[in-house]
Amino acid sequence: LLKLMAQLRHILILLPLLILNLYGSGKVIEQSQPAQVIRGEAKLLTEVDSSVKMYDKIETLNGTIKIVFEDGTKVSLSKYSKLEVDEYVYDSNKKTGKLSLKGKLGTLRYSSGLIAKNNKKNVKISSPTANVSVRGTDFTMTVEPTGKTTFQLLPSIDASGNAYTGSISVSNSSGVVVLNQAFEVTRVETSF
Repeated sequence: LLKLMAQLRHILILLPLLILNLYGSGKVIEQSQPAQVIRGEAKLLTEVDSSVKMYDKIETLNGTIKIVFEDGTKVSLSKYSKLEVDEYVYDSNKKTGKLSLKGKLGTLRYSSGLIAKNNKKNVKISSPTANVSVRGTDFTMTVEPTGKTTFQLLPSIDASGNAYTGSISVSNSSGVVVLNQAFEVTRVETSF
């Protein structure tokens, strides 16, 4: 019985470390004014170094905000934007995880991190009218109040400072459009 209790105690000590290692988060690295994070019933104003977690709803007010997640994924939001972090799970030991973001309003700029680089299928970004499949790149998504969404592919810069252009697939129930040239744009009017 004492041996079993010692093993359980060891597991209980390690469990928080395992959970912290798996369920990652992001943090605010820059802001022109505080944004509002809705976390459960709480409404919090951001500061530089404020955490951003799974299930958070972020609303910029009259300012901009930049967030970096543990895997290096970067997200910037323009004034009066809304974003939901549906899922963010990251195993820093294996450098794998899952990311799901929903742009609800305004302009979001996305830059891929290790999750997208190691398994592109594990990154899901959506707007009210379309879904984006990321292939390790940068893009912007502008969501109008009606849900109409404009996507623009942007050039990326690698660790050596070299520019390259990846690609994104924008899809809804009508089909798929692939953007693979820098500054290419597509606009999705409805989810059909």
